[in-house]
Amino acid sequence: MWFFFCFVMKYKNVIFFIVLFEHISFCVNIIYTKRGKKNMGNEQKAVDIARYIINKCHENDFLISNLKLQKLLYFAQGYSLALNDEPLFKEEIEAWDFGPVVPEVYREFKMFGANEIPEIKTYYDTNFDSDTFLEEVEFTTDIFSEVQKVIMDAVIKQLGRFSANRLVTITHEQAPWINSYSKNSPSIISKKDIKTYFKGYLGK
Repeated sequence: MWFFFCFVMKYKNVIFFIVLFEHISFCVNIIYTKRGKKNMGNEQKAVDIARYIINKCHENDFLISNLKLQKLLYFAQGYSLALNDEPLFKEEIEAWDFGPVVPEVYREFKMFGANEIPEIKTYYDTNFDSDTFLEEVEFTTDIFSEVQKVIMDAVIKQLGRFSANRLVTITHEQAPWINSYSKNSPSIISKKDIKTYFKGYLGK
């Protein structure tokens, strides 16, 4: 009994992610069965994925800082690559001191520092036809496919309850960050490495 307890404690993160992976895989396969894999959806911009995650965290009463957001983006990207063979977003993820980071998204929300990022109903986008070169845009979830929402929702529901520091610790134990991290300068965590690592949970 003691051996079993020690085993579970040692590999609790691995066990947790296997269970989460199986849950997401099950939901995605149901959608594929009903609608076909072609309905997976187009690759999105990372900042749009980030806005979705931020708003969903607020819906679930989960605190969401820029640091925590970066980790949730990484996990969502990993599950998408493993299950769909396609990324959720095209931007690269880099290995920083505190885990995986999408630089474009980090800069977008840098103004909030370590504080919580507020819910996003509208945002400003570039419009060169405008006098100010900016236009206010209403954020909509209609741009995402059902499969993309399933992946993001599952990641948020299961990982959104964790603190940013806990998620940092988890990513520091995973091969994509370990193999890419360089103390001197940020380096890209390749989509191939992320995909290979997360597919490991599927046994593929």
